Amino acid sequence: MGQLLICDYLDEVRKRDVFLHKIYMRIGILFCILFFLITSPAKKSGDCFFYVVEEYNAERKSALFLARTLGYRADSDIIKTIYDYSVRFNLDYEQLLRWVNVESNFFPDAISCKGAEGILQIMPETSEYLMSLIEFDMTKFFLTKEEKKKILDRDLDMFRLEDNLLLACIYISELKRFSGDDREAIARYYAGKNWRFYIYGDYVECIY
Repeated sequence: MGQLLICDYLDEVRKRDVFLHKIYMRIGILFCILFFLITSPAKKSGDCFFYVVEEYNAERKSALFLARTLGYRADSDIIKTIYDYSVRFNLDYEQLLRWVNVESNFFPDAISCKGAEGILQIMPETSEYLMSLIEFDMTKFFLTKEEKKKILDRDLDMFRLEDNLLLACIYISELKRFSGDDREAIARYYAGKNWRFYIYGDYVECIY
């Protein structure tokens, strides 16, 4: 599928001051730690850590149950991984499920007639622009060391579930940031510069 070349936004992204964003993220992490220390029934910090892990595992099970009730019969690990990335990039989980369903029907090795690859059908040229964007300021996206190395080496495999979700979720996050609303962001993902012709089309309606 045709997609927006992220270079349209590259100049805007470069102008943004990410210093405050980093500060807010660190403050948010600190508050989360304090919250769980205060509210956890555990008395020890180690116990508190396991309590947080158990809570998150419970959330993943709930996310899987929700996907099943919505009629998605994909592999459980795939659905849980989609949930993980929705949380990581602060995306609407149900919307992301619909997005994956429309794009690939939950098949990580899907490929379109136009050459879009993977579970969220990223075009090869789009993945190159996205990696260039991420490389410009890796701290903005809070990547792991392994992810940073893969991006620097241009070694991301779009048929690997985690690699595809990483780029796609960053792409969706950036589109949402610079679009007027979700409908516009979805249309831009689908049609790139021609998004205005598709904003009320079936693709957008199925995901929005």
